[in-house]
Amino acid sequence: MQYGEAVRGERDEEIQKAPVTQIDPYTEYARHLASLVDMGSIGRAGLKVAVDPMFGAGVGYLEKLLMQAGVKVEAINNYRDPLFGGSMPEPTSKSLVRLREMVTKGGARLGLALDGDADRFGIIDAGGEFITPNQFLPILFYHLLTVKELRGPVARTVATTHLLDRMAGHYGLEVDETPVGFKYIGQCLAEKGAVVGGEESGGLSVQGHVPEKDGILAGLLAAEIVAVHGKSLIEMLEQVTLEFGRLYSERLDVHTSPAEKERVMEVLKELGPENLAGRKVSERITKDGVKLLLQEGSWVLIRASGTEPLFRIYAEAGTLDEMKEIQWETRNVLGI
Repeated sequence: MQYGEAVRGERDEEIQKAPVTQIDPYTEYARHLASLVDMGSIGRAGLKVAVDPMFGAGVGYLEKLLMQAGVKVEAINNYRDPLFGGSMPEPTSKSLVRLREMVTKGGARLGLALDGDADRFGIIDAGGEFITPNQFLPILFYHLLTVKELRGPVARTVATTHLLDRMAGHYGLEVDETPVGFKYIGQCLAEKGAVVGGEESGGLSVQGHVPEKDGILAGLLAAEIVAVHGKSLIEMLEQVTLEFGRLYSERLDVHTSPAEKERVMEVLKELGPENLAGRKVSERITKDGVKLLLQEGSWVLIRASGTEPLFRIYAEAGTLDEMKEIQWETRNVLGI
């Protein structure tokens, strides 16, 4: 036996003798979620829920938690696949076609999806409508304020709906606007006791939970809202907008060449028009990208991708036409 082989043999033996501790995080995690979510009401509501964990780390969690509460669950893509079925595990409207069919054809009250690592959520309502994070966050905030009677600030990123601001203002609560990135939201949750923290890309957490986004928690809270209020999420959204007004929001991705990106970045440094799309610009915010606040609660945010020649234009306004007009006028100003 050569010296190197002997050393490797000794090391292999040491590795084999290393202690191995097996843990099961499910039980403790489920117990904690039960302290945040009204699982009893979910069980008593007689819900039928379709679940799509998209082959990812969340496989088995939503299904088991809901079934233990007494919910009838139908699941797809609920086994591990490192290739995620050949597509990206993004719970968007386009990627949840099968889940939508399960809801509309199977009579489910909800369709709940998770992304690959289960920290972001996707929701299909009873009628087959995809509920965006910018729609769900105000619904959840309303529920936490009126049913659970929680109080504290709300935390959102610069790209997230200002409908949360209107609601917070009505209840005399503060709004913490953060750069994009959930670590900033997490700080508000941990240090300021935010009622809810969220981002338009599908991450959220609530007061009392770990200061990190959790798609499983989001799905359970969606089920709780439907169970407690006895309404669909679209009906809940209508209730919220009747009280606080309606806002339409959207992100538009604009691809450019590398050279064009450099030119636009220079334009952004000085971008500060007095008017945009016929509306007076009231404030310019550079917390993350360039954000222009307009009259009547409208706004637009321009952020450059850090990895590719791409600009993201986020806009929000009181009507869909106004929102589109702001997006396209912003493109004209930037020349893209």
